[in-house]
Amino acid sequence: MIFLPRLSVMDGRGFSLGYKIISFSLVEYKNICYLCTVIRKHYDMPTVLDLFGLKFIIFTADRQPPHCHVKSSNGAAKFIIKDKVECVESTLKPKEQKLAEYVLEENLENIREAWKRIHGEF
Repeated sequence: MIFLPRLSVMDGRGFSLGYKIISFSLVEYKNICYLCTVIRKHYDMPTVLDLFGLKFIIFTADRQPPHCHVKSSNGAAKFIIKDKVECVESTLKPKEQKLAEYVLEENLENIREAWKRIHGEF
């Protein structure tokens, strides 16, 4: 049995934190562990650079290949930083994507060092 936090609504004005005893299978446990990793990933996000309204982030729970996430007010992108900078996915405007790629190319050594510092290998 595992104790998990549970939110219960009180009088429609706020939340009180309680605990609920639940039991589940190994598969469900693995799914919960994965979700906890995903949640932690969104909280543990060291910003490596913050330039021109773009935030360059390396999540602590990320895996290989080495990459950097870029966020702006208009979207986000993911760039691989192995041998050269390569955009894998993007919802940024084309102008912001080119700017992010240029900033990453100019600061590639710093970004790689940040990846090594966070993940220990490159």
